[in-house]
Amino acid sequence: MRFHDTEIPLETTRRFQILDITGTVQDAVKASGIARGLALVRSPHTTASIRVNENEPRLHEDMERFLCDLAHPEGAWRHNLQTVDDRPNAWGHLMSLLLGGAAVLPVTEGRIDLGGWQSVFFVELDGPRAARKAFVRVMGA
Repeated sequence: MRFHDTEIPLETTRRFQILDITGTVQDAVKASGIARGLALVRSPHTTASIRVNENEPRLHEDMERFLCDLAHPEGAWRHNLQTVDDRPNAWGHLMSLLLGGAAVLPVTEGRIDLGGWQSVFFVELDGPRAARKAFVRVMGA
């Protein structure tokens, strides 16, 4: 079994933002030379997520509304009482808990094997941030 690691640098401009990283993940898989296996896409950030879903702007708006309806971003969260970097970011941590920080995708014939409407997203939950990243680890033969 072979392994290939890629770091994807990202910059976000809004508190909640969905960035399509499908092409970059696909490039990482291609660069790996691995034809069949798995691609792990993960965020090292506790206030960001990796998700697979449809890339449609109105759906992205619905996703943000849905998450805000679950828990208000400006809620009276205890974590916000003592911030590390002056960012009241409890909401981002809570949403990341629900969304998860990674996705595992099958690799077939040297490409990530997605459904017709699926894309891979980095979901920012505590932006804007100038220096975010995602990691791709491709494993297989």
